[in-house]
Amino acid sequence: MDSTAASQDSTEDLQWCTGCSMRKPLSLFKKGASTAKTCAGCRGRPSQVKKKPKITSNSTVDDNDPADSLLDLPLVSFSDFIRTIESVQGIHSFAAQVSLKEEQLGNTSRAKADHIASSVWNATGLRFIYHKTYSHRNTPSANVVYHCAQQAKRQHKSTASARDKGQMHTFDCKGWLRITVFDDAKSALVRLQHEDDHILYDGSDVPSNVKDYVEKNFKMSTNALWSEILQSYPNPLFKRRSIASIAADVRRSQWCRDPDELKSARIILEESKAHSLWSICEANLPTVDGYSGIAFSLPDVLQRFGGTVREVSLDSAWNTNGSRYELYALLGEVYGSGCPLGFLLLQSPQKGDAGVKEDYILCFLEHFKTKYALDPLFTLSDKDLSEINAFLKAFPSSKHQLCFWHCLRAVKQRLSILRRPPKFYDVTKTRNEFGDEIDKNFVPVGQVNEADRVDFPMVEQALPRVTVRLQGVLQNTAPPKPRLVIRINGLTRDINPDSENPTVESGYESAEIQDNDEEDGYCQDPDYSALFDFNNTDDEYGPDWMFDESEKPSKDPLYVFCPAPHRKQLLHLFTRHFCQHPLFPERLEEDGWTADQIRRNAVIEMYRFCYQRGLREVWGYMWTSWYSPKMWKLWARSTQANLLSRLRTTMNVENFWKQLKHDNLHHILHPRLDQLVWILINEVVPTYGVRIQELKMTMRLGTSRSLSPFQKSFKKDWNTLSKQKIPSPNKYTTHIHTWTCNCGQQKYNAHCLCKHLVQAVSAPLPIFFQQVIQRRVHPFYRHPMLVPKGHEYGQYTKVEDGSITEGDDQDWTGDVSQLSGGAWREIVSDASLGKRRHSSAFSNEASTRPPSPEYNVPADVELTSDAFSGRSSSPIDYDGSDNEQELEKYVGSAEDMIQNLRRAADLIEAQLPYRNFPWLKALNDGKLGKEAHHFVADIAGFEDSHGVRPTTWASSSSKAAKRVERNTLGYQVQRMNE
Repeated sequence: MDSTAASQDSTEDLQWCTGCSMRKPLSLFKKGASTAKTCAGCRGRPSQVKKKPKITSNSTVDDNDPADSLLDLPLVSFSDFIRTIESVQGIHSFAAQVSLKEEQLGNTSRAKADHIASSVWNATGLRFIYHKTYSHRNTPSANVVYHCAQQAKRQHKSTASARDKGQMHTFDCKGWLRITVFDDAKSALVRLQHEDDHILYDGSDVPSNVKDYVEKNFKMSTNALWSEILQSYPNPLFKRRSIASIAADVRRSQWCRDPDELKSARIILEESKAHSLWSICEANLPTVDGYSGIAFSLPDVLQRFGGTVREVSLDSAWNTNGSRYELYALLGEVYGSGCPLGFLLLQSPQKGDAGVKEDYILCFLEHFKTKYALDPLFTLSDKDLSEINAFLKAFPSSKHQLCFWHCLRAVKQRLSILRRPPKFYDVTKTRNEFGDEIDKNFVPVGQVNEADRVDFPMVEQALPRVTVRLQGVLQNTAPPKPRLVIRINGLTRDINPDSENPTVESGYESAEIQDNDEEDGYCQDPDYSALFDFNNTDDEYGPDWMFDESEKPSKDPLYVFCPAPHRKQLLHLFTRHFCQHPLFPERLEEDGWTADQIRRNAVIEMYRFCYQRGLREVWGYMWTSWYSPKMWKLWARSTQANLLSRLRTTMNVENFWKQLKHDNLHHILHPRLDQLVWILINEVVPTYGVRIQELKMTMRLGTSRSLSPFQKSFKKDWNTLSKQKIPSPNKYTTHIHTWTCNCGQQKYNAHCLCKHLVQAVSAPLPIFFQQVIQRRVHPFYRHPMLVPKGHEYGQYTKVEDGSITEGDDQDWTGDVSQLSGGAWREIVSDASLGKRRHSSAFSNEASTRPPSPEYNVPADVELTSDAFSGRSSSPIDYDGSDNEQELEKYVGSAEDMIQNLRRAADLIEAQLPYRNFPWLKALNDGKLGKEAHHFVADIAGFEDSHGVRPTTWASSSSKAAKRVERNTLGYQVQRMNE
């Protein structure tokens, strides 16, 4: 049954062309004033012989019906055509010539045909799939062919991996749709053939309006998009995964610039230099076969927050992308939180060359050193040797600090591995440093022959650890009993092998034995309590990656590296040595130990602990991995004696990984490299920029502020300690002005708190916790509300009284009186930072960088808060504006002083041979030598730093800083010209 349209378009007359045998618009037959019998296209051909249209490719479709007979069909409008076929139920064939004059179908024949085929599908329910396009040689037209989607002969062959749902039902319907589109006329010939009235195809295509909605809201989650769509389509034919696919395609267009993900990532970096919210600067990396890397820094972040950075952390994370690129993040400590400074993505082979990864990390770090003059006081990492070595090479003057948590975990894990001997322990080097205090025979069993081995019986049960000191010197609390040995058949044996285990004895008068209630050797920080639990932690051999090639599993079935009863005591002892610092007083002592004292006591204490219990394997491990001079400086906090870092772990980087994976990558499984780079630049960095900006005390001064992460943690610790009972209130000495206590527990607390200090001051107001700042020198906290109980609150200090190096990195100390009378405008303006910006760790001029932590200060010079303020000063030239007569007076006085000092030196030198005790003692106790010594030391330090003084204007409460200011202010550096 043929169905034709009823109405004809009369807007333009048509005429039959005798050349191409087609009906075409009359305008194509105009030839001057007359009308030709052939159209303009036929007249342009060399031969006007009437030929039938030819097809450029062989058709597999049965096309025996001539199109010529259909050209006589009346021309109908597109709307009437659709309305007609919709009204016929079960239509299986039709032919019609359709006018496309009113339709916006696109510029190509394929686009016009696709639109018509889609309209036929919507009108009849018959789904047609594109098959092929045939172009005519002689006429400007194209024949686009479609086949029925359910035609049996046109289905793809099933594969072995066919889905469980199987294929749809198919039929031998011989369904074809042919659409001939004329290029020179706005019309088309539409023919349909469909012989079987089978069940209609249930289409799963997403409607155009739904697709537009998804493309506009692609940032919404798939769950949110699907919920919104179900409001309008309660029973959709399309699937949820189709919505997810559309949104994913739009997201992909954001970051995919090239099929090569590394090339695409570099294009993103190039685009982000000028068009992202936070600018990007790519870092140059070496080129090594088998390695691939990309790195970039964040100049805007460094410009805004780099001035407060004194501590940086580096860590890496796996499984952040699908191409096995290891992601490194460099974070700076800003207001107690971590701020991203740059990222490195490095792909390396599983068995790469030694040192290559270190070279990549070193280039990454040197990018910050050369471009931004980064010179941190502290660098932090885990036990990754590539990161450690790169930090030591890039910042040799900085104190490198291994993460506290990673150190404890490493020691705990090693002590729990039973059958692995330690690597070689060089007892000679140990004895070179500590002499006969180290037994030359106390070495791991695998390092000596059985004939030469001296037996040290291993104690299988835990012994109480007693600390005895005489005049601050650690004493041996359990000296081994004299051991008599005899050689039998070449073997050394103990005469009394059944002797009891060593016992703990202390018969020293005035010896101080620590009580169990407040033992300073035990860390009471709840954040690390899980690490001290050794239940079910034994491991036979441990993973191979933990050990060197020399650390082979022991073949002795009775070999035990460390008995379980001693592990907890060992870990607590290691924790004590990690946390000790010269700025913390030792327990029941007024002052702290020097860095050398801490190291010597720590080594001897660990050695004697192992020696008394026969733990020769453990001592070999502890020395080679932790207590040797090379390793000690990497993890012991005491090696930077003048400053105490705010950070002691890399948990700020670990928290960064947690937020990256949970907030940005939770819905993405193994993203491409370019996608990860795009996420870091456009999602992660802006979020952290806002967070760090909100931590400034000058942010939102006109409204209430929430506590920063550091302040929340500080408040939690403060409230917990304020509720703890103090058994002996007068046993320990607290110093509020330095914020120190000699109870021994302060060094373990992450915020330098203890219950004695917290309960020694009046209860602070809530605003105190919004303004508290942890400093790196004495006092660790400085605030008007930190006063002894019963005293009135003090006065706020000025911003210029501290320094960023010391930890005074906020631009406002919290004085509310400055928020009225117009003074607040200077606080919130950038101009208020002028006096502090020159002490920034990031500067364009090397002369404005802070002094390194190894600033050479004599040991007997008093160190105070301002001795390491990090402020710079240039030599001050005399400009002649002072009174000339007064100047001559001072010059004359200086000349007289020179003569007197020289004469005094001669007199002292002449008296030395007589060795007169009273006279020399009086000279030593007097001020003459001390003043001269301080003067020479201050000038020497000023000369060594090429005119950079630790502080420009000394704090009014620091005598030593005032002395340095008095001795060096205006002094002209002599070595600058050498």
